[in-house]
Amino acid sequence: MDIVKQRIADLDKQAQAFPPLVKASQQLNVPAGYIALAILIVVPIVILFTMGGQILSVCFTVAYPAVRSMKALETKDDDDDDKQWLTYWVIFGVHSLLEQFFGFILEFIPFYFYIKLAMYVWMMSPQTNGALTIYGTVLRPLLLKHEKDIDEWINKVTTGATSIASEAAKAAKDEMSKPENMMAAANLASEGQKMAAQAATDLGIEETPKPKEE
Repeated sequence: MDIVKQRIADLDKQAQAFPPLVKASQQLNVPAGYIALAILIVVPIVILFTMGGQILSVCFTVAYPAVRSMKALETKDDDDDDKQWLTYWVIFGVHSLLEQFFGFILEFIPFYFYIKLAMYVWMMSPQTNGALTIYGTVLRPLLLKHEKDIDEWINKVTTGATSIASEAAKAAKDEMSKPENMMAAANLASEGQKMAAQAATDLGIEETPKPKEE
């Protein structure tokens, strides 16, 4: 009990630096340390019940595989783990893409969240190598069958994006070359310098004098 009281006393001292907590403690006639302790207990519980599934999903499907992937990259004599985790991320990307388009339908599947977690555990487990199984039986045949169509689509998207970027850059250059726009840009720069000088004056920062020319 002495340790708990000491911790609460420490929290009470730290809570004095937060005016809202001090004001709440005065209104409730409760030490600020107790309010801070209640916040530290309640907030994580609320997050766990409201966002717990999402946090758990990120830990299982992203954080842990990311750590294992980094370790796999550091192993020089074993290429099997590199292949396993690279395949995992390919399946992960495809599944994430499908969820973006069909997630509202998948949510109607009973216990979909737990099914998804179980699938990812099966995919990343070295005993089952589920990612390699899915890739070899489902994804690879589809990719080989539609490889040409996929390459053409990627080329179209890349060409279109490059063309749009070039046209946008040309349009911006043309606009900036107009005298009225150049004057507007110069005026904005001048206003920015004035605001910076005023802010420096308000903060008591003296401008560094320029060296005299001999």
